[in-house]
Amino acid sequence: MSAMLAPATLRRRSLSIDEYLAGLPDEDRPVFDQSCGGFVICSRRELGVYPRSYRHAVQALALARGVMLVEDESTSRPVSPRLRGLEWGGCVLGLMGAAVLATNTPISRYGWISFLGANFAMIGFARGIGARGLLLQQVGFMATSILGLVRSFGLGV
Repeated sequence: MSAMLAPATLRRRSLSIDEYLAGLPDEDRPVFDQSCGGFVICSRRELGVYPRSYRHAVQALALARGVMLVEDESTSRPVSPRLRGLEWGGCVLGLMGAAVLATNTPISRYGWISFLGANFAMIGFARGIGARGLLLQQVGFMATSILGLVRSFGLGV
């Protein structure tokens, strides 16, 4: 397996769950056992059953091997003030756009401009923290914001 980590890497003290999982052979990966309603590690049945989640079973295996896992890099690294600005700017613009659209008045169409600004801000934030799901969502929302602008201002199509 090319994705296997070298034994020295597995002994490193600060691995994320994803890094640790990448180095596990198939026989050490947790599987869901319907008979007991939880995740078990077939090669280490003595560790028991983990009904809560796959990740809990992986953490128990790592602990049994003396490896302490840390939070994933995307959730544990600090966020810069610039990225925090994008996050909060996107939040405020999105809420403003929703409020203006909800009034259902002649100025409602300007809510799409606010939404578009929120989409750009949140796309920058998602790229900055490496959140691909959020990025894809915001690209989709940007498409609907553009459609809303085109339809409400009669810009073609």
